[in-house]
Amino acid sequence: MTTDHEAPARYKDWVAHLRTSTPGEWSVTSYEDDAKSHSILIFKSVDSDGSLLSTVGLMDVNLGTATGPELRTEILLDQCGHDSQAANVLATIAFYVLKNKWRPSPGIVFEQMFALEMPDVPLPHVLFVPPYQWADSRMTRVRIGERTVYPLLALRISESERLFVSAQGHEALQAIWENRQTAVLDWTRSGEIQA
Repeated sequence: MTTDHEAPARYKDWVAHLRTSTPGEWSVTSYEDDAKSHSILIFKSVDSDGSLLSTVGLMDVNLGTATGPELRTEILLDQCGHDSQAANVLATIAFYVLKNKWRPSPGIVFEQMFALEMPDVPLPHVLFVPPYQWADSRMTRVRIGERTVYPLLALRISESERLFVSAQGHEALQAIWENRQTAVLDWTRSGEIQA
């Protein structure tokens, strides 16, 4: 792990879980915001098919309501291929959660996350969904020490897909993707859809 200080055991446990759940060469790097007031660790696993990235430490933020149960997550970013800006985008998403108190959950869209790093891209937004890439439930609900983490997958979506989610809901979009056998992890896809 590449950090300036010793990482907490819960972070190491999450990285160990990621390592046993993903193929490829892995690394963990610390990213800071522009003001250097916040940092987040990003796990990256790379093989010939693509890259899987994950936040490490977002689990420290309780996304639940003041009166409800704790709700903790880590955010995954998966792609077919290797985009050098992906880790920066994931760190930006994490900073919006840490600093601006944005709350990712299934069906929520964070707008313009990729456009911040790469203007005029066809898939500028991210839609959060439960991870689906694993046949078992290893990424659905993960026990890390005394915490239960519910990872979320950030999928890149187009403006027309964002509008569709706003009008019809994310499950309707996922149904269309399934019917069309859309390669949603292919970041070069057009993302065109009629609302």
